[in-house]
Amino acid sequence: MHRMREADAAAQALRTRGFAHLRAVLSPERARAHHRRVSALVEALRARHDPAAPLHCAEGAVQALEPGATRTPTGLALSQTPNDGDRELLLPSPLVALARTLFDTPVLEITGCVVSDERRPDFPWHTHIDGVDEGERQRSGDFPVKRAIERVFALLYLDDQTNDDAGVLRVLPRGLGEPTRNPHPLHEWDWPGAIEPRPHAGDLIVLDECTYHAVRARRGPGLRIFAGTYLASAACAPAPWAVPELRDLLARGHSPTARR
Repeated sequence: MHRMREADAAAQALRTRGFAHLRAVLSPERARAHHRRVSALVEALRARHDPAAPLHCAEGAVQALEPGATRTPTGLALSQTPNDGDRELLLPSPLVALARTLFDTPVLEITGCVVSDERRPDFPWHTHIDGVDEGERQRSGDFPVKRAIERVFALLYLDDQTNDDAGVLRVLPRGLGEPTRNPHPLHEWDWPGAIEPRPHAGDLIVLDECTYHAVRARRGPGLRIFAGTYLASAACAPAPWAVPELRDLLARGHSPTARR
């Protein structure tokens, strides 16, 4: 019953302000244990390639290092499947409950972890509308009207984002159906009305695909890690990067993991 109430409240938050903040989806201890595990994977991958190379790349220079590991402008993307060992990280039960509240038939498009460090610069304002790269959207001028929530992007943080050194997330709240064109230049950080959720390790931030958000660079050494998951309605067109093998995972009777 508690999970249903939490999912209903999160769904309403997505409709009225474009994002929801679910607290303590994982305990801090479990989140940090996953942080250590993913950090070890990153260090092993670095050792197999160029240890001095940054984890991120410039826009338009995406590089696949090996299967399941890609250097992107956001950081090192580790594509993963929510198997028995990773379900609490990649498909935590509150997220599954929210997806089933938002969508008659929810589909899983892609999931995995994204890792960056202090060398990645500020990440400018952007959305995830239809899975289209923000640069392409700006060049085409295609800003569709969205009357319903069709896709959400969830970020489960494995480290605290409560101070300026961590790489602060900033979000511009918006109501469902409001214009999707950016109201200010994308590289200006201080958009009027923007807020900073400042999640703790184990918190989940869920963004509607139309919600603008930006991220500051880390101010000191260390890895910034989150598990990122795209969930969508089966009625909307799949994003170009969606993984077909994951699509029906929730519809096949996936049993959400218990909160720890």
